This record gives sequence, structure tokens and C-alpha cells, in this order.
Amino acid sequence: MNPFRLLTMMALVVFGFSSQTFAQCTPDSQYTDPGLYPDTLPQAFLNQPYSHTVHFVFLKDTIVDFNGFPLAADFCSYKVDSIVGLPDGLTISPNTPDSTWTIDHSENAGVDRGCVVISGTPTSSAVNDSVTVYFSFVAGSYDPTTGCTPLDGLPADLLSQSQSFEFIVGEDSTVGIDLFPEADLQVSLYPNPTQGAAFLSYQLPEAVTVDLSILDITGRTVFAQAGGMQSMGEHRISLPTAQLPSGIYLVNMSLEQGSQMITRKLIVK
Repeated sequence: MNPFRLLTMMALVVFGFSSQTFAQCTPDSQYTDPGLYPDTLPQAFLNQPYSHTVHFVFLKDTIVDFNGFPLAADFCSYKVDSIVGLPDGLTISPNTPDSTWTIDHSENAGVDRGCVVISGTPTSSAVNDSVTVYFSFVAGSYDPTTGCTPLDGLPADLLSQSQSFEFIVGEDSTVGIDLFPEADLQVSLYPNPTQGAAFLSYQLPEAVTVDLSILDITGRTVFAQAGGMQSMGEHRISLPTAQLPSGIYLVNMSLEQGSQMITRKLIVK
């Protein structure tokens, strides 16, 4: 798995911030694997207060391609630089100054975690609106005496990236009512991780239209299938994952033209 893709997934949550305000949140110790929790954000609604906490675990080290050779590198810090397209009325406050997280590589260091609070009252609706995060990180070499020293000569595209994604603000709370309780759909994505084929299985309580798509971590659609009307009962779909490059993907299942969305994270090795 490309660790820089994992970093991009983690950056999805930090799409707005206040440089002067700290989040009233504490990173959740139950999470130990690098990534963000939860995978998806609940919908916001026009002129209604919104507050949601997102937790994440940082990757400490990786292998980079340096002048054609594999090189072990430590992550020194992560930072969100700017955000474009955040819905009006919403802000995000991180639990660190200036949206910067420093990675602790000391001998007794535990898991590096962070959190952000998304809050405010949306003042304009946004359906399928695009929010773009621009972020950077420092990779280098850690030494117990000198600390983490940045590594010169790394390609700029490895140290500065952007990510676009959707954040929906509905006009009223009825917009966000799901067609079915998600537990009733019994959605399962397997095997996960996969080194070849993957399958999506689900149970439909009644006949509805189902559309499927797979997105890479840049938000690019790598697979789309308009399934049309599907009958009530159990369904099993083979996904074309064997030809996908290694990385993290989002598998989206849309019911009734977006009336209900179910998203699952898929790792391709």
C-alpha cells in the first residue's frame, strides 16, 4: 500500500480549520491503525447547528523512491495549508496549534493521534459541492539526539498534495432520512484487503435503483456502474479490482439516485 495515499485519506477530514481556536476534543485511544474514523461524515442541514468530531491516527514512517532507490523515511510532521470551498457557516478546529501535528519518534512514544471538531450552522445549501484541501508534510530521518531532520531532495509532489471531496448541506432535515436502516442492508465488501477480485454483497428490503462506483484517494472515479432497478433480496456484485493499482479506494453504493449513500473503504494490495 502506498503510504502517501493513506495520508491523503487522512487529510479528507481536515477540510476547514480555525488557526486561533483549538478543538475541544481528545484523540480517541481505541483507534490504533493509521487512518481516519469514521470513514464518512454525516450530512449537514441548512440553518441547523452542526457538530461532529473526527479522529485520526498518523503514519510514522514509510519507504520513498529517492533518485530511483528505495529509502526509509520518517514522518516529522503533518500540516493543513489551506481549504477551498468549505460551506458557509462551518469551521473546523484542530486540537493542535496552526493545524500542525508533530510526530513523536522517541523510544517510548505510543500511537500518534489527532482530532478535529467540525461545527457551525450552515447558511447555504450545498449538494455535491466540492471542497478541496491543500496540505503538506515533512519526511526525514529521526535520531534520538537531534530529532527528526527533514530529507532534502524529495520530489515536491510527495510533500504537498490536495484532495477534493463532497460535503452535502441539505435544505431541511428530511433530505437526510435514509430509505432503509443501514443494518438492514447487510452490506459486505470482501476480501478486504484484496490482491485480486473483490465482491460487494447486500440485501435490499424492497426493489430500488442501485448505482455503484469506485473512487481512488484523489476523488477520481475509476469504475462506475448504473445498475438500474434491482429486485428485493440478496445481491452479490463482482468488482473489477484486479486491474487497480495498489492503494486505498472508496466503494460507493447509491440507492434511488443518491437518496441514500453507503460507502466502504477498500484496500488493494
